[in-house]
Amino acid sequence: MSKELYYTSTALDRNPDYRKVPLTDLLAHSEALVLPLWRSRNLFEIDGNETRVIWLSPGQFTDQDLEWHFLGYYQNAPLFSLDFSGHSLESLTWLKPNQRFEEVRKFITAIPHEEASLLAYARGMMTWHRNHCFCGKCGSETNIKSNGHERKCSNKDCGKVAYPRVDPAVIVLVEHTFEDGIERCLLGRSDRYPAGMYSTLAGFVEPGESLEMTVKREMMEEVGLEVDNIRYVASQPWPFPTSLMLGFHASARHTEVTLDTDEVAEARWFSRVELKKLSEAGDIELSRIDSIARHLITTWLSKD
Repeated sequence: MSKELYYTSTALDRNPDYRKVPLTDLLAHSEALVLPLWRSRNLFEIDGNETRVIWLSPGQFTDQDLEWHFLGYYQNAPLFSLDFSGHSLESLTWLKPNQRFEEVRKFITAIPHEEASLLAYARGMMTWHRNHCFCGKCGSETNIKSNGHERKCSNKDCGKVAYPRVDPAVIVLVEHTFEDGIERCLLGRSDRYPAGMYSTLAGFVEPGESLEMTVKREMMEEVGLEVDNIRYVASQPWPFPTSLMLGFHASARHTEVTLDTDEVAEARWFSRVELKKLSEAGDIELSRIDSIARHLITTWLSKD
């Protein structure tokens, strides 16, 4: 891979043995850090044109009844996240005037890749905890275990343990060499996209499917294309809210497109020359710069 994908930094030490260390010992570490969250947003300090991530000390909050989520070791110190979604912003008296909770993707080009990965991970763990407050088997409340990496049912007759999970989805750049000898890729538009934006096609993996089976099914369902020559490219965590994106290139057996208009409003074939020209002129917009969709497109464009 020519360039590291956003949200994929390996700077965090996720050694599972740390999850067995007493929480009080981790919190007592002199250099421990906290990443606060509020309603799926991370905390930033904004000073003019400069934006930076806010790191807090656990000592500010150890006397409060909060649910600590231990993330791992970062720069040789324990890193935690705390979810303040149940509090009003007015009650967070430690917030400074130039500090705001914002969506991490809003500032993706303003902060280091490494920090963006940590913020996304903290958000993903927060989402998992908020979605698993009750047992999926018996409905009883669950309690946090393993410093935030398990939730156990409080019902002694059940005791089911839940672990953080993600939703795998394939994302695919489909290509075909036309009769004129020019290779083109298929990009689609959703009604949810900003005007003029095109992206690759995607869909969630279903039970009983391999990733290749999902690629074939989704391309047939969304645009009516039979595909083969399926090649894995890369993966990317995408906790917005809970996905893991698995990127592929695939070849279409034909070029006639039949849209599932509930999913895809429009789909177009682009040559490399055309795609570069239209995007550089601003006539079309490609996927977000931090997405694996953009990576798949730029990887395809770089072949020539």
